[in-house]
Amino acid sequence: MTAEVGTSKKTGTQAIERGIAILRLFARTDTPLTLSDVARAVELNTTTTHRILATLVRERLLANDAASERYRIGPDSLLLFAAAARRYGIVAARSELELLAEVTHETSALGILDGDDAIMVLQVESDMPLRFSRALGTRIPWHVSAMGKAVLAFSGQDLAALVEAHGELHRFTDHTIVDRKRLIAELEQVRERGWAINDCERYDGVRAFAVPILHAGESARAAVGVQGPSDRLPDSRIDELVAALQASADRLSLHLQITTF
Repeated sequence: MTAEVGTSKKTGTQAIERGIAILRLFARTDTPLTLSDVARAVELNTTTTHRILATLVRERLLANDAASERYRIGPDSLLLFAAAARRYGIVAARSELELLAEVTHETSALGILDGDDAIMVLQVESDMPLRFSRALGTRIPWHVSAMGKAVLAFSGQDLAALVEAHGELHRFTDHTIVDRKRLIAELEQVRERGWAINDCERYDGVRAFAVPILHAGESARAAVGVQGPSDRLPDSRIDELVAALQASADRLSLHLQITTF
């Protein structure tokens, strides 16, 4: 009897872990996925995957388009997002980003780190006709993200070790920093001056600046940034932009629950 109970608990835990893995998969993409897409991504056979997908669809965490036979994020996932946004202060942060976008006339954003990626969790677009924006949840390799660099530089961890542990430093433009020693030096400079830059390193012609959001002496878990066309973000605006970003970061630290990110 004991063995059967233990096996049952193990099986139940495994099912939950697999379901979570599938939900995380949909959190990383806006593209509807087929059964085969999901099974391949989570490394499960199609029978097991279909059973888990059916449960998630029944619980409305996922939705299934019968015509295309593809799955997408479901309506009840919004309830989880809304609860998380309230819990971590994301809702209250929007007004701060709106003010930052109004002051700088550039797109403002709030980002956190997840592994080797910076994730954009909140954004307010610029009021300019030509502007740079990304979908919520967009993942950007941190070595080409101003917000990613800002968080890592103030993470309280050994910078050399962090860079060495980073995966491949993929080159996106001629400005991408792919030399690890240079990247370490870049992070050290960010830590010293208090702000980070993405100088056309992800996209040609797009610049971004960011500062870490620090709370009660804690290491950084999030950052606030602005991004836009490089010709509107010249070096002559750095002092102005950093001052606006720092003021926003100071206010955000008062109501963002960043220590739990």
